[in-house]
Amino acid sequence: MADSVSNQTLAKAMSDSPLASDPAFLKQVADASPFIIYVYDIREDRNLYANREITALLGYTPSQARAFGQGLMQSLVHPEDWSRWQQHLESLNSLPDGEFAAFEYRVRSVTGAWRWLRSRNLIFKRDSGTGKVVQVLGTAEDTTAQREAEATMEWQATHDALTELPNRILFQRQVTEAVREATKEDHDLAVLFLDLDGFKHINDTLGHEVGDTLLRVVAERLRTSIEADGYGTIARMGGDEFTVLLPNLDHPNRPQQVAEQLLALFQEPVMLRGHELFVTASIGISIFPYDGQDRETLLRRADVAMYAAKAQGRNTYQMHTEAMNVAAFDRLLLEGSLRHAVEREEVTLHYQPQMDLATGRIQAVEALLRWRHEKFGDVPRTRFIPLAEETGLIRPLGEWALREACRQAVNWSGAIPGDSAAPLRVAVNLSARQLAQPDVVTRIQAVLQESEIALDTLELEITETALLYSGGAAAERTLHALRDLGIRLSVDDFGTGYSSLSYLRRFPFNSVKIDQSFVRELTEAPRSQAIIRAVIDLAHALDLSVVAEGVETATQRDLLRSLGCDAMQGYLFSPAVPADRIDAFLSAWSFWSWADNPHF
Repeated sequence: MADSVSNQTLAKAMSDSPLASDPAFLKQVADASPFIIYVYDIREDRNLYANREITALLGYTPSQARAFGQGLMQSLVHPEDWSRWQQHLESLNSLPDGEFAAFEYRVRSVTGAWRWLRSRNLIFKRDSGTGKVVQVLGTAEDTTAQREAEATMEWQATHDALTELPNRILFQRQVTEAVREATKEDHDLAVLFLDLDGFKHINDTLGHEVGDTLLRVVAERLRTSIEADGYGTIARMGGDEFTVLLPNLDHPNRPQQVAEQLLALFQEPVMLRGHELFVTASIGISIFPYDGQDRETLLRRADVAMYAAKAQGRNTYQMHTEAMNVAAFDRLLLEGSLRHAVEREEVTLHYQPQMDLATGRIQAVEALLRWRHEKFGDVPRTRFIPLAEETGLIRPLGEWALREACRQAVNWSGAIPGDSAAPLRVAVNLSARQLAQPDVVTRIQAVLQESEIALDTLELEITETALLYSGGAAAERTLHALRDLGIRLSVDDFGTGYSSLSYLRRFPFNSVKIDQSFVRELTEAPRSQAIIRAVIDLAHALDLSVVAEGVETATQRDLLRSLGCDAMQGYLFSPAVPADRIDAFLSAWSFWSWADNPHF
């Protein structure tokens, strides 16, 4: 109220002042203003007056502004704002005299750049006959910097800083709008949820800087592919998770086609700092309205389908099904139970013997995790090991397995009966996450000292997949340090990954384990036999022994012997058995030989 009174007092004082009728004084007041002041004629579409601030803000001199003549505003106002400008002028007809109406729009400066202006207009003159507004008095201030700052803040709030893709917030808005449009227009849409396979191993091993660079490369590949297709939008949800929105399905197979198109992008390795990195992806797909009729349900079910794709072996895609909801719930329960499996003593080790193909005697046992859940019963390794790897629980599980295997090995006889010079070795798997730990050597040393196991009786198996994700200089140093301790090293599942030959050359392995997929096809696929022969010859040339996994038939065993394979393990000889049965195996096979039992 006080401000209103003071303004009225000031206005009256000014009107009473003889200066109020002095044109020179009024011009000085107008030119001193930090705002553009103008009088605009609507009928003639031209400025009748503009102060010199128009030159400072837009670059036009008053004479240039007057030179536009009729058509001034249409020449200056941004085409996207022109209809709003006309609506604004029309609305002034209902504006009471003496009141202001505000409007924000873009105008072209003398350089051609667009500037944002916020105008406050009041009626200067009406037509005496119609009462319509014919002249407007207004002020305008430049809000370009404010608009740009707001746009920058909006972009930062809705885009991922690392990849510059839309982020979770913007993608959720896009899905919400797409669902609204699909409901109104009665068409389908799809959401794809993509997660990189093995990215965490790369990030842990090579560092976050390399991981961030890899994410940028992957994001650019995905963005280029989606934009080239011109059909959808892509976003980074966080971490190594990306999403794609296909807002209007023109073909029922379009989501599958896009998924296959994206998976094909990962066939080419990424070269970063001398590392040839292979990364694949798992994709889940949900369809509106069949898998969900709102944003949250569609995203959740695409995520569930993505985990189903990982369970199928990764590097693939899965459409959502109702059965996946049950599986996802079971997976959640399973993950929670796995976190407490060791302390509840639900986890045990079974041991699968390895047979020397030259003598027929046991030379080693491989320790394999088993889990008996109170609700689910015996949980297959193929189910809980991938879950442990995804959640990071493989680290504590792996460390427990190493400690338990070493303790058990000391409790055994310590040597193969009949050959006191040959100790019974125990092989334990070392996961990619364990290998990536900076203090893995120290941790293993602590377990060895605690158990007092002879170092030459421990063998660590590293899968080729683990080397794929951890095969940098750090992993190489780690394996050399372990070998220097006297621990034997073997590469497991050989032949299933990439760059296998370079691994044998770079890393200090003692043995190679041929993956059971090759052994299974040994008698049926000549190419598998040729691969096994080549692996055996190469390994022997590098002074490495060869163990064949998954041997189930006598024919497979005989072929492996003829090819020069050193040892085997598999159901033909024995499945994995509890620890208390190993001593019985050792006693029963103490003096057994191929010569005495040629038909085994």
